[in-house]
Amino acid sequence: MVAILLPKEGYTPTPSYPYADFKDILVNFDCKFYHFKDGLYDANFVEFEVAASVLVSDATPVDTDEVVSLRGTSWLKTTWTVLKAFLKTYFDSIYSAINHTHTFVSLTDTPASYSGAGGKMVAVNSGATALEFVDAPSGGGAMSIIDHSTGAFTLALTDAGNYLTCNYASGFNVTVPKNSVVAFPVGTIICLEQTGNGAITMAPVDGDVTLVAYDGLTSYGQYAVLTLVKKGTDLWTVIAGTGF
Repeated sequence: MVAILLPKEGYTPTPSYPYADFKDILVNFDCKFYHFKDGLYDANFVEFEVAASVLVSDATPVDTDEVVSLRGTSWLKTTWTVLKAFLKTYFDSIYSAINHTHTFVSLTDTPASYSGAGGKMVAVNSGATALEFVDAPSGGGAMSIIDHSTGAFTLALTDAGNYLTCNYASGFNVTVPKNSVVAFPVGTIICLEQTGNGAITMAPVDGDVTLVAYDGLTSYGQYAVLTLVKKGTDLWTVIAGTGF
C-alpha cells in the first residue's frame, strides 16, 4: 500500500513548524490522504500511519526502484536508473573543468609538441604571451658557438650566454631589441666575434634601448670581439668596441 498526504482542494496551508508527527501535520494542514493502491481520497489514517511506520531504510537503491516527485501540481514518477543518469550528466559538467589533468603541450599557450625539443628549456616568448622551448645554457660555464654569417640580425634569446661568430664581407648592424620584445634576463652576457672583414656595429632600438661603451659600438677588426652585458631593463654595456 502506498499513500500520500495532500492538502484539500482550494486550501492554502499556513503551517507552524515544527510538527511532531503525521497527526500533527493533519491537524495543521487540514489534509486528506490519497491512497495510491485503491485510488481513493481519505484513506484510513491508521492504515497510512502503519504503512509509514514499516517503511524499510535502504542505503543502496537498485535500478528498478521508483522515485516520486512533485512538479507544481503534478505528481511525477521515474526510476533510479533515469535519476542516476541525470545526476551523472549534471555533476560531470560541473566537475569536468577541475577534476582532470592535461599534458604540458596540450595547453593553449605552450608549444604544440615535444618533437625536436630534447635538452631544451622553457622560456616566455618574445611577445610575453606564451611559453616556448629554447636552447638550454651549456653546463660547466661553456658557451655555445653560434654562427651569424648572414649580415644584419637582431639578437634573440637563443643568443644569450653564447659566442656569436660573424663572418661577413662588409660592415653590418646587430640590433639590440627592447626588453618588452625580447626579455633577456638582467646579467645576460653575449659575445660577438668579427670573424670576417665586415665590422660589427651594435645598434640599439632608438629611444628604447641604451648602449653605453668606453670607446664605441663597433668592432676593431677581424677577430675582434664585442661583449654585451645587460645591466638593466633596457640598459647594456658594450665592451671592447671602437668609435671609428
